[in-house]
Amino acid sequence: MVNLRLLAIHDPKGYVSLPHGLDLLPENLRYVLWHGYPWKSLPPTFRPDMLVELSLRESHVQKLWNGVL
Repeated sequence: MVNLRLLAIHDPKGYVSLPHGLDLLPENLRYVLWHGYPWKSLPPTFRPDMLVELSLRESHVQKLWNGVL
């Protein structure tokens, strides 16, 4: 997934199965659109440096990330 720029998932019921988790997301992601994101936070390895849009409608997110961008 090195060249992945857009991640779009629409799953309001939260049934997405990711056997390898989210730790493999590339640093150059520009758009993350995940309706129904099932976890309370983004993975600690997530680097939003290149992020243009983050849309997590109908999600369970309570904390995005630590630190300053």
